[in-house]
Amino acid sequence: MKNYGVQIPSLVLLVLVVLISLVGCAKNDVPIPSITGGESSLNATSPKLSEDAAKAMQLEKSIDGIVSITLRDIEGNVIDRKFTEDEIKGIETAFNESFIMDTAHIEMITGYTMTIELEDEREVFISSYGQEGYIVARIGDGQTYHLGCEVIGRILLSK
Repeated sequence: MKNYGVQIPSLVLLVLVVLISLVGCAKNDVPIPSITGGESSLNATSPKLSEDAAKAMQLEKSIDGIVSITLRDIEGNVIDRKFTEDEIKGIETAFNESFIMDTAHIEMITGYTMTIELEDEREVFISSYGQEGYIVARIGDGQTYHLGCEVIGRILLSK
């Protein structure tokens, strides 16, 4: 007498897999609602961010009261470069006016890195991945931003 006890569950499983692959698991193809508030061309960020979210992020990343700026090469050696008061103010303005990119970026460092020490004892670490118009900035131990900022990008990629 044959034992069909093992073959029947295997057959049922095979039929279920075929049905699910043909029909799918969902009842209907329902679009997933956007949590970003739809398209917005009014902000200086990627159009995927809502206007309110973009403004909040811009405020959150703002810096003021630069105490010092240090440039380092790819090996971490300090570059002998002193910034004038006007240059420091220009870097602060460029950083605050930079636009947040809501896109992926390469996780590599090219050129110099910049460390900005602020009066409130926070540090801003800025690096480049080789494109002059874009930088990656981390404020303190917190948020990392992919930013469009040619002024700082040019400094990081200068020789």
